[in-house]
Amino acid sequence: MRKKAFLLMVSAVLLLSLTQTAGAWYGLADTKDYAIPMNLGRSYEGRLNTPDDVDWFKYTNTDPYPKSVEIFAMPLPSGPNYRNINYDIDYEYCPAGGSCIPFSAGDTGPGVAEFVLALWLPTGYTVYWKVKPHSRSDYGYDYATAVYTN
Repeated sequence: MRKKAFLLMVSAVLLLSLTQTAGAWYGLADTKDYAIPMNLGRSYEGRLNTPDDVDWFKYTNTDPYPKSVEIFAMPLPSGPNYRNINYDIDYEYCPAGGSCIPFSAGDTGPGVAEFVLALWLPTGYTVYWKVKPHSRSDYGYDYATAVYTN
């Protein structure tokens, strides 16, 4: 019985360690200067607490070769109306030592994931993105975001 309880506890810790809470507090990562560094393939969960709340993230390609990356953000089932919530992604493509170029991902509508697809990222380049409410009523629900190679 102790062995089962121990294995259950270890499994829960490992499962929870694969996701980090990123924006559960107002004021966390609210500007690009305080963007949360992301690792490829790791998912981060957060919550936008007000209509003006945003959460910033960043990924820098430190590998010696360029790669194509994708970014997503989507509302999570964290309340009765989460399928009506619409979060958007704005992102900035930043060459090493150069000026950042801002973009906005297309809007896919409420309750589904927003994507930045096939973003070519040479060595030393950084992509910053923010998850934000689409409208003044799109907040108060959890979301997940991640960056990964395609």
